[in-house]
Amino acid sequence: MQRKNLIGVVVISAIPFAAVAAGTGVDPSILVRSQEVLISPFPVAEATFRDPLNGQPVTAAWATLTGQRQRELLPNEKLAVQVSRINQTGGFSILPAQVTAERGNYEFNYRWIKYQVVLCNPQVPAAGHMWVGVGLDITVRATTRRTGLNVSGLGPFSAAAADDRLRGSLSVQSIGLGTNSAALIGFLKNTEISAQSAQDADKAVAVVKAVIENNDTKLTPHTLAVVERTPGACTGEVTKAFGNLVEGATVPTLLPAG
Repeated sequence: MQRKNLIGVVVISAIPFAAVAAGTGVDPSILVRSQEVLISPFPVAEATFRDPLNGQPVTAAWATLTGQRQRELLPNEKLAVQVSRINQTGGFSILPAQVTAERGNYEFNYRWIKYQVVLCNPQVPAAGHMWVGVGLDITVRATTRRTGLNVSGLGPFSAAAADDRLRGSLSVQSIGLGTNSAALIGFLKNTEISAQSAQDADKAVAVVKAVIENNDTKLTPHTLAVVERTPGACTGEVTKAFGNLVEGATVPTLLPAG
């Protein structure tokens, strides 16, 4: 199984941290306060939630839930921005939270998600938790030609591409939404980074929100990110639970910043 050494992620969200566990039966006070790390998404078959009538935990296959119930169980949304610097051998180093990039080769991942919080190990809540949900992945692989490039959003990429401050590729992929949406499918592509492709990717975020809100869109939630107190505390549980699914995918080890 491939692993990355990861050091940080920028999270841009209008939702207070205490709200992330709403509707999932997870007490926000027990969640680990640490950096979220985006991982290669893999599907999750079942959802566990509290029965609204008796408050007892219930486990059901996501595929058996109605569209409305699926959306009720994904009450939170945010945009996470993860910045990786690519070294000469092709390896990745995830940079500490930052909003500017120096000259070099980078991978910028913008993941807009609608999600719930799931404990990695309910018997040891302090080990960490995962974000499970659906969304949109926008990945830019680029060589920056000047220092001080703003990477906080797609707008600066559009301007930087227009005046040749960076070159590279941009890909847009949906997570857990299939490819049947006529409104979205035109945005799911790999292309050269340009002012137009950056603008199109920005538009895709608005489109995917509308697609998700449509109860006719069948959702297949995926594990999207992990938060762990110590290296392996959470990802070890993920591997044990989903090893057959994540084999060959990227499951990171979170290292202390610095």
